[in-house]
Amino acid sequence: AGAGAPGAFTGLQVLAVDSTGDVIVVAARGGDPADGATSSVLRYSASGQYESTIGPVPQAATVAVRPDDDSFVVSGVQDAVNHDAAPSLTWFDASDALLQNVDVNAGDDGRRVMYATISGLAIGAGADGRLYMASDVSRGSYVNQYGVASLQAFEHNVSTAPVIHPSSFTVTDVTDRTARLEAALNPKASETTYHVEYGPTTSYGASTPATSAGAGPSYVSKAQNLVGLTPSTTYHYKVVAQNGIGVSESPDRTFTTAHERPTITVGAVADVTRSTASVPVTINTHGLTGTVFATIAQTNGSYAGLTVPIALAAADAPQETVIGMAGLPAGGTFIVRVKATSGAGLTTTPEFTFATQAPPGYVPRPGGTPDGGNWYDALRSDQGAVPAPGAPSNRFTLKSKVAGTSLALTVGVPGKGTLTASGSQLGSVIKRPAIKGDVRLTLRLTAAGRAALKRAKSKQLRTRVTVRFTPSGGAVHAVTRTITFKRGGAR
Repeated sequence: AGAGAPGAFTGLQVLAVDSTGDVIVVAARGGDPADGATSSVLRYSASGQYESTIGPVPQAATVAVRPDDDSFVVSGVQDAVNHDAAPSLTWFDASDALLQNVDVNAGDDGRRVMYATISGLAIGAGADGRLYMASDVSRGSYVNQYGVASLQAFEHNVSTAPVIHPSSFTVTDVTDRTARLEAALNPKASETTYHVEYGPTTSYGASTPATSAGAGPSYVSKAQNLVGLTPSTTYHYKVVAQNGIGVSESPDRTFTTAHERPTITVGAVADVTRSTASVPVTINTHGLTGTVFATIAQTNGSYAGLTVPIALAAADAPQETVIGMAGLPAGGTFIVRVKATSGAGLTTTPEFTFATQAPPGYVPRPGGTPDGGNWYDALRSDQGAVPAPGAPSNRFTLKSKVAGTSLALTVGVPGKGTLTASGSQLGSVIKRPAIKGDVRLTLRLTAAGRAALKRAKSKQLRTRVTVRFTPSGGAVHAVTRTITFKRGGAR
């Protein structure tokens, strides 16, 4: 090698060999480049044939090959020791194309390479791509002022095209219409962006937005959400990463979306009474069996519950049904969500509201009730509620008085209905008032009750009495009180 144009050279400086056997030579003409001689970087085949001249690299002095990809670095400006300058480092790929000019003075740690000669280079194997340099300032005349007359080791992160780790791909959170993709990228010390291309074929057709992966020297885990997918479909995808050096693409991979979850259409709430309502719904379970039900929560009270699930057939077509809601408090406002399940998952509708009818005897309560309700049940005024002004005729009242072993009750009823009173050890009584007004009832202790009072060490007997009033055509309203009988007195 070296004989004949154009590859002839005189003065071999240094050489390096790549994995194919090619020899990269730094050759000088006229002596040492540090003393002003010219130099060149030449590539020869393993058999010694000249292949190319690399560069130009001014005053080239040394070269090192990266084991992983046969890229290589050449140092230059060998007479920087005599000028106000730093030596150069130029990175080439295996085809001799320029990859990067490395700044040997990058960083703030004070390790500068000014007025120096790069006398040795080495590149570590592996993905980190570390470059090691030896700087020698012993040739210059400013040793004591500008540097140390010795060899110094430097380490530099070298940028190449981004690397996508081949075994880092995971696809998680796959639903019928979304998926989450994670992968590990190495920006190779250069600002890098990445995106995911995906679609039903290897032509892809959709892409996530370009997102920064940073500019670090090592792998970082990144994730992208894929949206707008079609249920039960196999998707192809690849990760594309790009920096100022080049573009990298992962191999094509696939995943399959889940079966479509049920779809629900909700109609208007109907058949509303004091305690019941219904809502028509249309559900498509897309070929799977399933169920549909509703959750109910009262906004002006404590009621909460769910309806009995309705079974759905395995049909890939809309199925119509009606969800019945019963046992609701009268005069209540409710938030409802319809939910449908199948083997593919759960679908929940947005919430909607409705109110049950207010029963007779309900009147608006000024300022609301203590529990935040909008209605006041005047039929329970004896339990501490305060009737609205101007509505005494609608009240249901209860007064009680004990005399010996008898209990006298005065019940104010708002109209026609059935009135009963009963209690443990008291027996029962029934009356059917025809008009609103006061009704008097009397209950007496039974023989068992009188015997219990006689035996009581405390000389008193506590029992409970329940008064029920059922308006004609209405719901039952009940009041329960605790009554105390005392020997020799009453309470």
